[in-house]
Amino acid sequence: MEESKPKRKSVFGAYGPSHITDIDWRNQNHQRCVMASLVQGTKILERDRQKGRLGPRALAPPWYEFFHFELFKEIFDRDARCIFGAVYQYKYPTSNLIPKYVIAFRGTLPKRETAMRDWLIDIEVILNNLHKQKRFQQAVEIIKEMVASAGAANVWLAGYSLGAAITLLAAKEMAKMSDQPHLETYLFNPPFISLSLEWMENQELKRGINVTRTFLRGAIAVAKSAVVGLMADDDGGGSSRQFDNPFAAISGWVPHLFVNRGDIICSGYIGYFENREEMKKKGMGRLEMLASRESIIRNFFSNQKIEPAHLLASAVLHVNSRQSTNLKSDHSHRQWWDPLLTIESKVYRHE
Repeated sequence: MEESKPKRKSVFGAYGPSHITDIDWRNQNHQRCVMASLVQGTKILERDRQKGRLGPRALAPPWYEFFHFELFKEIFDRDARCIFGAVYQYKYPTSNLIPKYVIAFRGTLPKRETAMRDWLIDIEVILNNLHKQKRFQQAVEIIKEMVASAGAANVWLAGYSLGAAITLLAAKEMAKMSDQPHLETYLFNPPFISLSLEWMENQELKRGINVTRTFLRGAIAVAKSAVVGLMADDDGGGSSRQFDNPFAAISGWVPHLFVNRGDIICSGYIGYFENREEMKKKGMGRLEMLASRESIIRNFFSNQKIEPAHLLASAVLHVNSRQSTNLKSDHSHRQWWDPLLTIESKVYRHE
């Protein structure tokens, strides 16, 4: 009995979006389901490896073959000795609507073979140290290789939870390269490493707390900008301009964020963008922009440029407002291909 439930979640026909029989790449709901399925396929690739399921016994292939993709490359964590990502190639000629390659990264897999390493990296995400992890650095290498060989327009990225954190940071690094077009990116339940207030029913109180936090973070940012400016003057340089505008290099990159209002892991993005818009209406957009890059706990005693991993300039925010009674369901990957799913979407662009 213990194995039956995980096995069902691995079987595409029983658990996946098999209801999409005719894929329309102009349909955003279809795009979402396909990208979420490819990420799920990456998770099942690792489960197949752990269980020794080879050939016709493997359960991962239907998760990508159903949508006319084939496995191009597994991305293997050399330290943890596990699959944490995959590169999929579309089997047929593509158009500007269909990616030639999709690079997908799985979330935390709480199984004996992977749990410890995944959880340690989760902690590094919370500490804003993901960029130091070999798994992240390996992901960036793969993305750069694929972009160099196929072109940025032919490469899409996707990730869920921990995989979304890796995808977000890697895509942001690519966006900062001025010589590269921005990569189409799909982030499912990406961690927001700051206190989320979406659980609060009192909207006025929530807005008040957000404004107060913005002023506090903005004050820290202004003070640190002054210090950095003095340091730049001492060095004979003017390098503080980019620090003063953390959105400059990534403003044109507009990733798709899929979050559930009841998921404390990712729901902070809702308040993040709503507060930015509210502050902009009040004529305090500049202060909010400075505040966005600050983590009060992490940066209060530091004058170093420690950019929060969740810092985004623009995004298409897709919110599933149908909450359940538990975090497991609200953070689930399956919700994003549920045929009854209703999403509220809004585009936020930094100007």
